[in-house]
Amino acid sequence: MRPYRVFFLRLKLFVPTLITRDETLKALGTLLLALGLSLACPARAAEGDQYALCGPGFAIPELPSMPDPSPIIGAIDIESDNAQLKDSGLSILRGNVIVRRGTTFLSSDEVDYTREGEREAIDARGSLQLWDQGLYLTGTRGQMEVSDELTIVENGDFYFLDAHAHGTAARVQLSGNDLVKANDATYSTCNPGNEDWFLEAERLRLDKTKNEGTGRNVWVTFKGVPIFFSPFLTFPLSDVRKSGFLAPSAGVSNSTGFDATIPYYFNIAPNMDATLGLRTMSERGVELQGEFRYLFGWGEGRLSSEIMANDQ
Repeated sequence: MRPYRVFFLRLKLFVPTLITRDETLKALGTLLLALGLSLACPARAAEGDQYALCGPGFAIPELPSMPDPSPIIGAIDIESDNAQLKDSGLSILRGNVIVRRGTTFLSSDEVDYTREGEREAIDARGSLQLWDQGLYLTGTRGQMEVSDELTIVENGDFYFLDAHAHGTAARVQLSGNDLVKANDATYSTCNPGNEDWFLEAERLRLDKTKNEGTGRNVWVTFKGVPIFFSPFLTFPLSDVRKSGFLAPSAGVSNSTGFDATIPYYFNIAPNMDATLGLRTMSERGVELQGEFRYLFGWGEGRLSSEIMANDQ
């Protein structure tokens, strides 16, 4: 095993009330220097998975079997037990209905298929299932505007297979294969039935192209206990780290009074990150906290600093 060295440096600076502005900035520069050096150093990926998901991948039902698709690009293939065709362009399909268009499969108990000019629409009812590239949806009813690549599912469950993520929603809107919008939704990367943590949001936006999820009026629940609320929250859709605010902390003690900290995380590189925090204490004042971490083949280290300009 190759030997390595570990370096830890912790600075705790209490700046007197009469300290000059230049001296305060000089002390703050200790932390900022670490951030500056991180940008100048070559980044190398850290070994190991520090952001392991809650469990192994979960299984979804297999795609329904169907004859070879039509060679026409964008064509829709439909199979059912019973079919009734109307002169108005409406087709009423009942019993074990399967619809396929490209990589998208839909199965349901009942489907109304409408074709008017260039418009193609599908209204599915019953036990609805939808498969697409890396995505699986279930619900009680769904509407699909084929030409606009827009699908809406009511009372739905959704699964992102590549991200090992799933959730529920009163209404799910799928735009193409890359954007999901959900109302009154939940989201978790834990296996279904074993959700150690999950998000509850009034609105969720999951963008696979940007690898980003966005939530409005979000509660974070851990082990069945709501621990954090935010009116706006963003998070990555994979195990890739993302810069942003971390969950704040708050408390009360005799020495500090009301004590609250708001940290911000900087994802500098795969082997470097930093956290800056603003801590407010009603009995002592305001403190700036910072931590910089790095990992290289020859070792790892951490530089932390706490700066208080006016310790009461």
